[in-house]
Parts: sequence; structure tokens; C-alpha cells
Amino acid sequence: HDDNNNLSNYFEGVACHAEFFRYAQWHSLASEVVKKLNIPVLYIYYEDYLTNLDGKTEELLEFLDLPRSGDLPDFDSKKDYSGYYTREERAAASDLMRRVASADGVNLLERYWVPLDFEKMRKETKALE
Repeated sequence: HDDNNNLSNYFEGVACHAEFFRYAQWHSLASEVVKKLNIPVLYIYYEDYLTNLDGKTEELLEFLDLPRSGDLPDFDSKKDYSGYYTREERAAASDLMRRVASADGVNLLERYWVPLDFEKMRKETKALE
């Protein structure tokens, strides 16, 4: 059998791989439920608050059919977890999630993924063996 098609290979070397798997599955399944139940949905990403807090808040309030009440608190954008993993580790986690997520899950998550060409790296490594 072809090792590149064996899903378990993509879990190897990914720290906390079960968490990344669950994260990808949650987004995939949530998307499926939204479609099947025909639930209206509004996607707002973390960075949307960084670039347009007021506009995104208005969009959310309109979606929920709620009035604005009071001033917005400051948005704390100092949270950056990128230092917890190396670029290669983040790319490996991204590659794993890409393989286990549905197409809708991929659409929701891919903006956060780190690209590295693992297929090319695997082929080059095998060629050296």
C-alpha cells in the first residue's frame, strides 16, 4: 500500500495531534449541521475584530437583530500563540487538518494554516534513503 495515502502518517510528528484532529472535525461537523438544518450563519474571524471592530460588531448585531447598547470595550489583540510551535510543526498540523477536514471545514480553517510542501519533502527524503 502507498504510505502517502495512509492517514496515520499525517498524525506522526504532530504534537497534540488529537486536538488538531478534533478542531478540524468540529468545524467540519458544525458546517454540516448548519447546512442540513438550514441555519443562518455569520462567520466572523478573530482578525476581523483587529481590522474592523466597529463594522464587524454592527454586522453581528444586525445578524442577531439586536440594538447596540453602550460603547464597545477595547479589543485585546495581544494574543499570539504562534511561538508555541515552530513553522514546521504548524505546517505539519495544517497538513493533518487539511487531510481530515471536510471541504467546508477546509474553507473555514485554511486562512490559519502554514503552507509547506510536505509531499515534495517526503519524496526528497525517500530519494535520499
